[in-house]
Amino acid sequence: MTSDLKGRTQLNVHSIVVNALQQSRTKDAVGDSSGVINRNRSSEFVKQLAAEYNKFYEGDEAIRVLSRDNNSNRTEFGLNELLYDVTVCSVTNIESSKQGKQLTLVTQTLWSVESELRRDSREAIYDFNKLIMSNADNKLFIGPLVDDIDSYISVLSKAAKYCEGSLYLALIPHPCTWDETSIQPLVWSWEAEWRPDIQGS
Repeated sequence: MTSDLKGRTQLNVHSIVVNALQQSRTKDAVGDSSGVINRNRSSEFVKQLAAEYNKFYEGDEAIRVLSRDNNSNRTEFGLNELLYDVTVCSVTNIESSKQGKQLTLVTQTLWSVESELRRDSREAIYDFNKLIMSNADNKLFIGPLVDDIDSYISVLSKAAKYCEGSLYLALIPHPCTWDETSIQPLVWSWEAEWRPDIQGS
């Protein structure tokens, strides 16, 4: 679980990942090939994950949750997605240099989230690098459940030691298996090594 500066009820990483996956699995498969279906399912998962963050921070007028499929912040930021698959940030308003128009300024990044479900550690590191560059208080990387989990997370361990802030890792079933398995995600937190998420047990 995580906490923030405002002392809100702590966020359970395992729960939001499980809920996002469950919601994603209820959607019909869309696409004319397995590759397209997998990409669409991956996108749906990120959409549902952003929705879980929105639920958690609902009612806090200073918090914004940005993701590709959510255009509710486009007027303020000029885009849907801000740097990461999901970005949770606090904001304030300042006046523009001319005409006194209101501009939205990010004051703190609470969460940076990256999801890469291809079963390839090279692709994982491409996205993990973004989390190393982030100054978010909390960071979450989501990858696929692979046959050799130990080898996969060992590669991520080499990157995790360069990541500041609270870091979490979740592995979920690959989209191609969603019709065949009900296996639940595995979640770890980083404390000089990957430690299983107790809240999810």
